[in-house]
Amino acid sequence: LKRQLAKLTKDHEDVNSLCQKLRAKNKDLGVQVSQLRRDVREQSKDARGLQTQQKSGDVRLNRALAEVARLKEKLAKQKDAVSDVAGEKEERLLKQEKEIRLLERQRAELLGAFKKQLKLIDILKRQKMHIEAAR
Repeated sequence: LKRQLAKLTKDHEDVNSLCQKLRAKNKDLGVQVSQLRRDVREQSKDARGLQTQQKSGDVRLNRALAEVARLKEKLAKQKDAVSDVAGEKEERLLKQEKEIRLLERQRAELLGAFKKQLKLIDILKRQKMHIEAAR
């Protein structure tokens, strides 16, 4: 009976010792769990902050891309306008050059006709002088 009591006492002490170790381990694990929960909360908070930053960055990027597209379209329109103006200037210049050649040709014809008229006037004056001299 004494042996049995001693064995039961030893078993009881072993169980108590094991129970205390398990309680200490449980306490340590509880601390680790609370630390991990805190870490998870911080990481989710950081993730939400990063997500917000990414959304604002995406919004700014989309605005910038829209602005770039608008400016490209404006540039294309201005290039078209410049080429149209250049084309119009070229046409106007060619038209003016053609008109200048026409006017120079008309001037030359008028000068030729004027010279012929002067010659005819001289001839008529001489004929008039000969007729008066013959009278």
